[in-house]
Amino acid sequence: MTNRLSTRKKAILAIIVVLALAGIVLLACWIIQDKENGSALLAVRTEGYLVDYHDFARDESAAALSLVYVDLSALREMHNNGILPSRDYERYQNLLAHMPSDGVFYPKTYQISSGKYEYDASVNLIDQLIVGVHLAEMNHPPTDLIAFLKGEFRQHQRLAGRYTRESRKPDADYESPAVYGLAIILALQTNDLPWAQQLHERMLQFRDQDPAYPGGYVFDGNTHAFDNLFPLLAETLFEQSK
Repeated sequence: MTNRLSTRKKAILAIIVVLALAGIVLLACWIIQDKENGSALLAVRTEGYLVDYHDFARDESAAALSLVYVDLSALREMHNNGILPSRDYERYQNLLAHMPSDGVFYPKTYQISSGKYEYDASVNLIDQLIVGVHLAEMNHPPTDLIAFLKGEFRQHQRLAGRYTRESRKPDADYESPAVYGLAIILALQTNDLPWAQQLHERMLQFRDQDPAYPGGYVFDGNTHAFDNLFPLLAETLFEQSK
């Protein structure tokens, strides 16, 4: 039993390291490509911003940046290691620091040419929580979003995967383990251990649904990477917080 637990712990720690480095490696590859290829600078950037995609067939880059990709932890590591200039790092900091809210939810994208933030009519809670986690890392916790989620959970004992932005009502019936994992991480960031405990108990109800994948968040042989990686990270951080 001890050996099995030790092996599982090592696997968990390895995955956490991979998750922490993935964003850094991806962004670094983009920037290294810029430096080596010269002309590739325009291929992955729009007006100085790393953007969502580039269409090589048309030689066109996206005009918008999805705010969920502004991972300040990864960008900070790149800045500290001399990969990302201070000017660019501050640009991304300001992008989140000056980001508006509609009183609960955050925009989905930043339109680079106009400098405008745009919302989705149907809000993906995974996106909202990732942005919220990034804000909390800046010591700007998303207090309105947290209050809304706590109210939803208190009233319904669940969080939906999507919400209609205008009505604040669920826009989907499904629950996502990734949502609970991210909400736990956000609760721990804000030192709200009682809420983290409630979320943790709900999240674990979705684990081990498929006997072929013990310990996993798999349903009838189907799953999503986020629905396993974020819960795994949340479980580990939650145990460490005790």
